[in-house]
Amino acid sequence: MTSPLRTVLVTGAGGYIGCVLVPELIRRGYEVRALDKYTRSSGAAYIHPNLTRIYADTRTWGGEGLEGADAVIDLAAISHDRRGEVTPHETLDINQFARHRTAVKARESGVRRYLLMSTCGVYGLRDSSCMASEESDIAPVTTYARAAGQSERDILRMNSASFEVAAVRPAILYGYSPRMRFDLAVNAMVLAAWREGVIRVAGTGGQWRPFVHITDAVEAFCRLLDAPADQVAGEIFNIGSNEGNIRIRALAQLIADTLPVPVQIITDGAEDSRSYRIDFTKIQDRLGWQAVHGLRQGIAEIYGQLERGVILPDLK
Repeated sequence: MTSPLRTVLVTGAGGYIGCVLVPELIRRGYEVRALDKYTRSSGAAYIHPNLTRIYADTRTWGGEGLEGADAVIDLAAISHDRRGEVTPHETLDINQFARHRTAVKARESGVRRYLLMSTCGVYGLRDSSCMASEESDIAPVTTYARAAGQSERDILRMNSASFEVAAVRPAILYGYSPRMRFDLAVNAMVLAAWREGVIRVAGTGGQWRPFVHITDAVEAFCRLLDAPADQVAGEIFNIGSNEGNIRIRALAQLIADTLPVPVQIITDGAEDSRSYRIDFTKIQDRLGWQAVHGLRQGIAEIYGQLERGVILPDLK
């Protein structure tokens, strides 16, 4: 059963997750206003009568599209740890200051619900014997993660009866999107295996990471959009599955075992200092959401899309 027609503004709508989320929202009966700079043509390919595109940068955006909007899903960010260290001022401008600006404009425009896309990267380096929950202290170690953590603090303070705010911390995404990203671990490893027959793992690959399929993450956003206010307002939600916690070396081996071609795993370089395992039971208990896509399924999906030429691997 689809939702009654409501109006949602999605920032970063032309990005990796936005290109999957926007069509799903429209399929569910929403009117969507999709804001992005749209520097890549793939993000602007989807057309629908209930879709309005807003070509803008959140740093300079004047608030167009907020009039009459019921909700905002704020995805706009530089979602790359390495780029964040190369251009830290730009990352803070977009991922922290522009997001706060967007939330303020949304509140002033009478938007009722605001969903902030954060990241499980805020948990940083942790004792791998402990599963981090939404109640755990955060310890971000990159500019990208620190900006996300500060955005959560700044924007969650704005939560009120008339402006319902929730922060969403997805695990590391993987899977096919029209705006494909190959800087994400699963996607990158499958591409390397398909292109070179080799997967390179930093250090021993002993660090833990959580993963979630992009389709499952989109479903979680839709659940949070539809849920009663008393279930989501002022809350933080980890998005993923406990089964999706895996060591990087084990992930590489899983890819090698799943693909129908020989794959060599090479370990070299420095160990990544970030290591964290995440507990995802809150959203399952609160909203009945759970991930339905497993890593093997996602690995096979990406490989198949590469084989069929659906994905253009030079678009990184």
